[in-house]
Amino acid sequence: MSTSSWHNRAINIAIASLLITGGIGVVANHFYTLSQSNPSANLISTADATNTSEEKTRRPDFTLPDIDGIQRTVSTWDGKVLVLNFWASWCEPCLREIPAFVDLQNTYGEQGLQFVGIAVEDIQPVREFLDVIPINYPILVHPRDTIPVAEAYGNEFGILPYTVILNRDGEIAHTQLGAISHEEAEEIIKTLL
Repeated sequence: MSTSSWHNRAINIAIASLLITGGIGVVANHFYTLSQSNPSANLISTADATNTSEEKTRRPDFTLPDIDGIQRTVSTWDGKVLVLNFWASWCEPCLREIPAFVDLQNTYGEQGLQFVGIAVEDIQPVREFLDVIPINYPILVHPRDTIPVAEAYGNEFGILPYTVILNRDGEIAHTQLGAISHEEAEEIIKTLL
């Protein structure tokens, strides 16, 4: 085996190990959070967001810190079509979605669209990621408090990425476990603008 081939294989193994370790960390954090008797103080509502009935589910309220530590409340974006995207810097499908979200924010932001990324991890990896890949929408981050918010919005299993699209009235119009394509997101968003 050539040195270059061995080096590439070692890099691939290291990346795979990091992804697996990160996934295990998120799952462990999820179950740790569930085991705590005191739910997040920042979570105001824990309404079920599965949206299986004809009646739309009103968005649960929450407050989380942004990348600069400033507390942001979801009601800040009332009156807009709001896309909440739960993600992590180690999650490959999450990272594949981000360019589409940046593009959609650029295209429809002036028409009332607002993306908000909610990072389910510590702040340092998020800062390092944002130093390399700039994002044109707010990023909220907290290693523990983001998981209860995702659960309140219908993500009971902590799957990433997870996207929730809300209409201008703050009602949940669409939830997506796993990656959402640019085309699918745009189609949903355009009907709500």
